[in-house]
Amino acid sequence: MFLVSTIADAKVELTLNDKTYCCRSNEQGLFEFEIENHGLGEGWHGAELRLADELVDGQEEVKVSTEIQISTQSELIFISDIDDTFLVSHVTQKPKKLYTLLTNNAETRQPVKGAVEFYKALKTGGIQKENPFFYVSSSEWNLYEFLVQFIKVNELPKGVLQLKQLKTGFLDFFKSGYGSHSHKLDKIERVLQLYPTKQFVLLGDNGQHDPLIYKEIAEKNPDRIKAVYIRGVKSRRWDETQSILQEIESIGTACCQFRHSQQAFEHAQSIGLIST
Repeated sequence: MFLVSTIADAKVELTLNDKTYCCRSNEQGLFEFEIENHGLGEGWHGAELRLADELVDGQEEVKVSTEIQISTQSELIFISDIDDTFLVSHVTQKPKKLYTLLTNNAETRQPVKGAVEFYKALKTGGIQKENPFFYVSSSEWNLYEFLVQFIKVNELPKGVLQLKQLKTGFLDFFKSGYGSHSHKLDKIERVLQLYPTKQFVLLGDNGQHDPLIYKEIAEKNPDRIKAVYIRGVKSRRWDETQSILQEIESIGTACCQFRHSQQAFEHAQSIGLIST
């Protein structure tokens, strides 16, 4: 998945709701559509992407199906980290993390114990309305298909993935998930901008920078972050994380650092995120 090359300025067509839209890939070979007045109702919708340029002689048609989520009626929106938040990844132990990536696939990788049940309950919510999920991670776009399959196999809530810059060399594999995490802050802020009237719940772990990122988000949006959940995967960061969460709580956001998913489940019930 890391042995890829990208093509800049390639023309791509999106067919959605019987209309076709065009754009060109950027210098990294990535592309993005922003469409207003799309006429789509609530829920998930199928769409088709097609490479509209002939890049090599005799090229076969290149098409791929995708899905788009429209959500305007939900009670809450959930934004979750991935590695060690619901997918066992050993991010804080680099050799173990790389071994896990190299020797497992989407069907053999393990979810964090209790996370699937917790996320399913959050999806349904306190008033039995389906809440959307966004998965924002420091994993690279190279891992997109793997993550989509893992979520499907383990019956986690289907959601929109926001990942890190695509990597294009095998040596980059050994740096997977490391480096600056500022992109997580940027992408979370963008999701908040897309839903200006909604409240959010943030889920992460204390293995890297989630507590500080979520603190900054809560400080900038004091009335919009309903709760923050941090899985305590690193014991030596427990006290530091508790101090950060106390600062977030002073803003008026409910917080919970937990070692076991059941603790988070019970806390979510106590504040009405999950129906009793």
